[in-house]
Amino acid sequence: MIRTKPCSWAIRNCGLMLFRGLIDRLLGTSELLEDDKDRFATSSRLAWESYPEFLDLLVELLEPLDKMLPTGDESDAAVPAAAERIFPILDLLKKALPPASYRQTFRKSMLAACNSSHWHVRDIAARTYAATSSLEQAVEEVKTLVHKPASSQNDLHGQLLCVHFTCAAVVGEFPLEQGKLET
Repeated sequence: MIRTKPCSWAIRNCGLMLFRGLIDRLLGTSELLEDDKDRFATSSRLAWESYPEFLDLLVELLEPLDKMLPTGDESDAAVPAAAERIFPILDLLKKALPPASYRQTFRKSMLAACNSSHWHVRDIAARTYAATSSLEQAVEEVKTLVHKPASSQNDLHGQLLCVHFTCAAVVGEFPLEQGKLET
């Protein structure tokens, strides 16, 4: 049987591998590092100010995710494309923290991703959310997340993951924004 439809998965996969290879080349590989604390050693290697168009592109790619990522009621058909798109972006933001002017925009998208029906999306989004926190803001963020009403069990789980990773960062088990943890 001859297949006449193009295989979009193969094209998406090649694009993701190219993007991951580029990020690993620019910021150092994450595959070889077992400890999350070591991943942040390379965060200063990317000068975001030199690439403002790239930041705008990342914002554009993350903004529609709250509509694309299923929250439990939708079918899982839309998940692969959305998840494949969010993982490398969150990995990049965790390795090379965005500038303060963009941070809140990205964090809003990360919280939206924490409402996904897929635990892996929630986990990575929560880890990245905590990594973009600063020590000064951690207590207020935890209070806000604890008192924020959840729209679903997945949303509640995502919020609690954010609280967990932020608290773990405060006690030194998971790094917060580079340079802010040492006091």
